[in-house]
Amino acid sequence: MPRKPPPKRPAKSAASRPKKPRDPLVLLAQQPRQSNLTITGGRRTLQAMLEDEQGNPVHAQVVFWADMASHTVYGSGIVPLERSADGGASEAIDILIEGLQKPGAGDDDMAAMLRPDVPPGLPGKIVVADPPLAVKLSARFAPYHVTVENADDLPEMDELLGEMLESLGFGPNGEPPPPFAWDLPQETATMLYAAAAKLWKRAPWDLLLEYPPVEITLGANGPAPEVPVLYASVISDDESMFGVTFFYAADGYEALLNQSMPEGDQQARYDEIIQMMREQGLPVDMIPPPLLQSMIDAALGEDAAPSFEDVAQDALTCFYANRAEVDRTYLAWMDARGVRAPAKKAVPNFSRTLPGQQPHQPDEREARALALALDALAQFCTHFKAQLDAGEPPPAGVPLEMTAHVAGIAIPVSYTPEDEEDVFEEELDEEGEDEREG
Repeated sequence: MPRKPPPKRPAKSAASRPKKPRDPLVLLAQQPRQSNLTITGGRRTLQAMLEDEQGNPVHAQVVFWADMASHTVYGSGIVPLERSADGGASEAIDILIEGLQKPGAGDDDMAAMLRPDVPPGLPGKIVVADPPLAVKLSARFAPYHVTVENADDLPEMDELLGEMLESLGFGPNGEPPPPFAWDLPQETATMLYAAAAKLWKRAPWDLLLEYPPVEITLGANGPAPEVPVLYASVISDDESMFGVTFFYAADGYEALLNQSMPEGDQQARYDEIIQMMREQGLPVDMIPPPLLQSMIDAALGEDAAPSFEDVAQDALTCFYANRAEVDRTYLAWMDARGVRAPAKKAVPNFSRTLPGQQPHQPDEREARALALALDALAQFCTHFKAQLDAGEPPPAGVPLEMTAHVAGIAIPVSYTPEDEEDVFEEELDEEGEDEREG
């Protein structure tokens, strides 16, 4: 009787075989080539160590890739050098490749909104001013006929890298920022931080609207001889930012609004777009602010938004920040002077603002005036808490007035509520006039 042949082993199907991951450059090469596209890249090593996810100190590089012609960002990131086998070059290239793969189409894709005419694909040229990186790029991209050029100098990329580093709190060449310094007498510092803590506990943002302002008369104790009165406007933003701005002029708040938001709801649109970018995984915090702003403006087809210098008013400010977000050298400065924040989420930050300038620390006279104003506003909130927190706004046009006493100084404080409906209708009328003029 013939023997039966042994059963055949079932052949493994293609689906059951483990697949080797495809080189993303192979997939990009299958897309239409962007022959006229030149990607410029750069990287810079930080001179201060960062902390990784586990809190371990690491050396790091920042990496940036962009189409300089259209100001389109293709990738940015921070590379921990301890994990790199080649000084961060491979990781820098991975950041570029990931950026080249991002789609440029799709109504709901935030990347598409910012890069409406850029589909995925390989560029015609990549330019760096970094010989070791150029060698690695050539090895990676030459098989796909992408030209790699090592330039002697890339000043525009150097400027962008500098802005990126400064937005992260470093110097333009990656150097750590200088430690916080403020030449403030101990007596004034103690007085200022005590007043800020007192105001935090009174929570004026729960009692007052941003407008109209509270009038605080300091007389000869004002921040300057020609400024006897400060106009306090409380600031709060979605339960995440609190503070007070003391304007030098009665119309300071209105001037700030008019210059900050010429389009009415421009800032709201900016905030919405930035949030959508974060949700899409785009490295918003790694993009230099001027470039980020120009990208959003281009996507929306709008003129560039005004800078801080454009909208700054004569004012003193006190804003409260979360301890985790505050410069460690500032916290050390506070510790050295024995001044404390009222809460971990309420580290006071003080500044003097001027039109056309970046904010800076107040001088001694300004800091003392700010302390007096903070304390006076806290006393006002305590005195009128029942009226301001009654569930209904106090009667419009009826001033709430009292005299605060701080360091032996009598400080008149006055607040005249306005009818919210009248203010709203006035804003609508102004918007209608703007539309008619446009």
